[in-house]
Formats: sequence, structure tokens, C-alpha cells
Amino acid sequence: MRAALLCLLLALSWPASAQISPEFGISVSHATARHNGTWWQQGFPFALKLNRPAVMAGIRYEATPHVDLHADAVWLGRDSSSALATSDENYSATNPTHCNGPCLPLSHFYGRGWAAGLRLVAGWHSTGRWQWGLHGGPIEYREAWRMDVPDWYPSRRLPDGTYVTGTISPVHINRAAWKLGWTVGATLTRGRYFASLDWYRDGADIKRPEGIYPPIWRWHTLLTLGITL
Repeated sequence: MRAALLCLLLALSWPASAQISPEFGISVSHATARHNGTWWQQGFPFALKLNRPAVMAGIRYEATPHVDLHADAVWLGRDSSSALATSDENYSATNPTHCNGPCLPLSHFYGRGWAAGLRLVAGWHSTGRWQWGLHGGPIEYREAWRMDVPDWYPSRRLPDGTYVTGTISPVHINRAAWKLGWTVGATLTRGRYFASLDWYRDGADIKRPEGIYPPIWRWHTLLTLGITL
């Protein structure tokens, strides 16, 4: 993993006399969902569970009185979706019935996935009893997404606007990949304790020769309460 190698090189490059402090945090993670039509369809029943607990742990190095560096492992959370949906060809976001022509029987889409990674963050902060700061850097993350559609069936629209359908063929998709993203955030610190708000650009498409598999989320936002030891 590129991020792991960068963490090792960063640690080896720090002076032997440097004060390296462990840091830990617990978070509330909110995932921003993909647009309408990606694993769910506006107008048909769906439920997205995108608020989950998260956690981070790593090391902090105070490079100067105003600059610090962080190497952290971050669990961004586990998200899930449940939706009744029709085929892309049959779906209409503007039609009152939400269908192009007659509505086909809806299929059940059950999705779940997670993301976690290693981040390298450089930050600037003020001094004093209360310190505020800004930070940012890359994150190499692992994301996984699974989708089960037990009652999927093929369909094709005919020139007269009707549809021909095939037999039910359950679909089970399970994909995972390493991706490179980035994060930015702001921190408020007093003594050993800190609160941070971080935005992670993760949620990239998982590409395979047979197709593209996007997770339900586009990115994650984390509110973290933590301590530096």
C-alpha cells in the first residue's frame, strides 16, 4: 500500500528527539448518497442508513509551534441501503408514475459496504489555551460494496412502448478496491483534547472489466472527539 510506505518513510524521517504523540478519536460519520438512480429511485420506497460510528487512531508530530503532521488509520463507517426499484429503462424521474410507459414489477435492492484507510495530514494551528487549525492531505483507502437483488429480471422496451421481461435471475455483487483520495478539515484543541470536522473524498467507482460498481456514498463527513496522549 502506498499510504503505508509513506507512513513508514515519514516516521523514519522525523528526528530522534521529536515528540511523537499517539492520538485517538471516536466519530459520527455521515455519508452523502449517490444521486437518484444509483441503487435507489426517488418515488419508490427506499431507506438509506448513512449515519454510523467511526474511529481513528495514529500519531501526531509537532513540527513547529504552528505546524503539525499526522499519520492516522481511519475507519469511515459502514453504510447500507434498501430500495424497491425498476429497471433504468423503465424509470422516469419526471413522470407522475415514475415509469416510462407501464410500470414493471419492482425489484428489491439490498446494499451494504464500508470504507477505511490510512491518511497523511499536514496542518496549521494557532497557539494559546484554545487552538484552532486547518489541515489536509491524501488518504489511501479500501472500500467494499455488496449488492443483492434476489428478484432481478431482464427487461426490454419494445417500439410500441410495452416491455418484454425474462425470468427472475438473482444478482449478487461483491466488489472491493484500494483507492487514493484526499481529506480536508478543521480542528479545535484545548490541552490534550480536540474536536475536528473532516471531509473525506472517497467513494470512487469500483471498476472491473465487466462493469462499474459505485458504492452508495459519494463522500464521508466525520465529526470527531479525540485525545492526544
